[in-house]
Amino acid sequence: MPGSTVTDTGCGRLALVTRQLLLSLAVLCAGSVLAEDPPAGELQLRFGIADSFVIEVDRLGLGATFAGQVDRLPDLALALAADGSVLLPARRLPMPGPHPLWQAVVGEGAWERDAGGKLTLQLPLDLLEQGANCIHYGELAVSLPAGGDGAAVLQVSGQTCEYFKFSARFEGSARWRPAEVAVEPTHPPRFPVYTLQQLRRDSGIDGSLLAPPAGVSPEHLTLAGLLLDGRHYQSACAVAAGPARRCAQLPLPTFSLSKSLLAGAALMRLERLAPGSSQRTIGELLPSCGGAWSDVTLQQALNMQTGSYDSPGYFDDEDAAIASPLFLAPDHAAKLAWSCTAYPRREGPGGRWVYHTSDTYVLVSAMAALLRELRGTESSDIYSDLLHGEAWSQLKLGPLAAFTRRTTGAAAQPFGGWGQLLTADDLLQLGLWLVEEARNPELLDPDMVRSAITPGAELPGVAAGNAGLRYRHGFWLLDAAPALGCSDPYWIPFMSGHGGITLALLAENVIYYYVSDNNEFRWLAAVAAVHQQRPLCH
Repeated sequence: MPGSTVTDTGCGRLALVTRQLLLSLAVLCAGSVLAEDPPAGELQLRFGIADSFVIEVDRLGLGATFAGQVDRLPDLALALAADGSVLLPARRLPMPGPHPLWQAVVGEGAWERDAGGKLTLQLPLDLLEQGANCIHYGELAVSLPAGGDGAAVLQVSGQTCEYFKFSARFEGSARWRPAEVAVEPTHPPRFPVYTLQQLRRDSGIDGSLLAPPAGVSPEHLTLAGLLLDGRHYQSACAVAAGPARRCAQLPLPTFSLSKSLLAGAALMRLERLAPGSSQRTIGELLPSCGGAWSDVTLQQALNMQTGSYDSPGYFDDEDAAIASPLFLAPDHAAKLAWSCTAYPRREGPGGRWVYHTSDTYVLVSAMAALLRELRGTESSDIYSDLLHGEAWSQLKLGPLAAFTRRTTGAAAQPFGGWGQLLTADDLLQLGLWLVEEARNPELLDPDMVRSAITPGAELPGVAAGNAGLRYRHGFWLLDAAPALGCSDPYWIPFMSGHGGITLALLAENVIYYYVSDNNEFRWLAAVAAVHQQRPLCH
């Protein structure tokens, strides 16, 4: 046969030997060959009930409220693709799902394949509470033998959550299905990251006094850092340490930082777009709120000077509202109805300051109505359009910045007073943006932004709890003069979040932050350490 004649030729024998040699090389170098063909596909995870679940703190009784669910994870399907040695998720935002308590947040990870073809994946997989801002940090490790299903382990051993702390280990099954997956490339931070040890070498500032600052328990510190002249000096992050975890990309809750970054910035933007917006009344924009709100302006609601309250004591009303529909109801109608009627009218608006997250919820709802009026469309969104899509479009915020907590249903109302999820780099970018707007306003109302966040000696805002603390347009201001030895008052604008979160705008090129969860709001020692080498006042 002609075929046998060809096979018997020297070329045929050479082809056979060549094929055998290539096959041998492929077996010997399988890891290298396969590594040049990065994985892409869907990872299906099934965990069920935790193998170990130890509750350390449960101030709200979540363990009992969600008995049978708190230690159980839903099935997950993660679309992943590799970019070099980095494993990227197709979805960076919290994943929606039916679980009553947990949403998964997946970050950038790592992968490798051994000579036998076994695929190992390592990913940050964090648990975010539904409707809340607490986040619990986990490390996912998956082992997938060549051509078969494998095993997965999720270890949760850290969190930023004042009222609920636990450690857990989930063991489950994993299945990999190759597929084409579109992913965004790795997102680098805007500011180069250096250690706090490098801070001392560069500037003389003792970084050990910043993380944690005196008065904050080391075991409850998640992260701390300083932006100084365009450099980000950052502590280690006290969460589950794995080869995939990058502290610069750690998701951080904002809690009440959103009162500044979302509610405050949104009203400043509206005032710039339509002068007089801050003086529009809640009663005009939200008639359903009733008579007590008829003469309360948006600016007075932002300043928490509505005239309605139960107790004028510092945080008395806020602490009593912890189990209210404002925080527990998932839908907009229930949240707004409670927020509008929770407190009786005691005095005219514009006077006494009483802290209410419910005031911010009413405000953001009214601003949403105003934006729809100005734009002439029901689809305009106070967060995704006015802020994230427009005001922050020139910043290099990470993917998580597109997320904020919203109500269920068609309204999808941003909470406003809490609910954003940001990285430390995002926090610094937004803080610097506010500082630059105060210096050279382009997008925000000049009077509002300058009066809220310009450090200095002029007495700002309204008294908020004690003589050294003020409140203005959603921002706190602290007189640091006694701690720094300044001859005149030196009011530092800062943002503050539940549990122990601070973002302080110390000076034009100096921003300090720390994230903790033990109700410790003490950071003047860190400011004093900066002041010793970089004087903030004279």
